[in-house]
Amino acid sequence: MNYQQAKKITGNQPTWALKNMIKALSLHAWLNTPKENERLQAAKLVLNETENNFSECQLNGHRDSGRGQCVDCEEFLY
Repeated sequence: MNYQQAKKITGNQPTWALKNMIKALSLHAWLNTPKENERLQAAKLVLNETENNFSECQLNGHRDSGRGQCVDCEEFLY
């Protein structure tokens, strides 16, 4: 699964929602359906990529607009 596929599965969720999704789907993972396991993996991938982008933005000296979006590259930071 690549980032685009994972983003399609999870939708345009904020970071806090992805973290909640991961926590909820990880509590009793043995009860998850294959579709829920796919959502769990997708959420982990999107969250990991989002956190990497946020770190890269900070390293490049980009600034937060106050709305969770980078002023310089317009990527969402959270």
